[in-house]
Amino acid sequence: AFADSDIESLVIPGTVTDIGYGITAGCNQLEYLAVTYTNETYYSDNNVVVESASKKVVAGCKSSVIPDDVQSIASDVFWGTKFRNQTITIPESVTSIGSCAFQESNIKHLIIRSKTLEIGAQAFMYNYEMERLDFYGGDVTIHSIAFKFCKALKEMWCHDHKPKLAESDHEQFYSVGPTGASPPTTARPRYSPNTLTSLPMRLRA
Repeated sequence: AFADSDIESLVIPGTVTDIGYGITAGCNQLEYLAVTYTNETYYSDNNVVVESASKKVVAGCKSSVIPDDVQSIASDVFWGTKFRNQTITIPESVTSIGSCAFQESNIKHLIIRSKTLEIGAQAFMYNYEMERLDFYGGDVTIHSIAFKFCKALKEMWCHDHKPKLAESDHEQFYSVGPTGASPPTTARPRYSPNTLTSLPMRLRA
């Protein structure tokens, strides 16, 4: 609806009952995003639009902060977003991130605190500025090419469980890091510090 436009603010009226995925994708002038209090289907918090029934994030902008009570992030929501704060935290409550949700954004440091999380295909692909990735908490499953071409990625810290690859040999971390190195095939389907020694990252159990 508004994707790739130059709008600076957007207020969704109470009459709106359906919001498609990616309506604000690529709107890099958009700083203020809200829903009127009369809307019974959606609400806004921290410049994020959330579907009330599912607690799913359906729209965002460069000043968004993901609320602590949401359960999922829809596909394409932050596609192409140039965040003002380039450290993005995924709260513990989030259980799924849709495909292409943050593709081509400018995240530098991604912190994932979810206890259980599915990261969809291409979710963070082409985040060329991403330098560090922290996994906290529990069971994280990563789908195909989710972090492909994150060429600045130098550090990946696993503070509890190590993430799993949903499909073997599907290039979840293809061509990452300053040298463009890829995880060896022996690292799949589960990460291990011993089998990722050729990848320019550090893992901590």
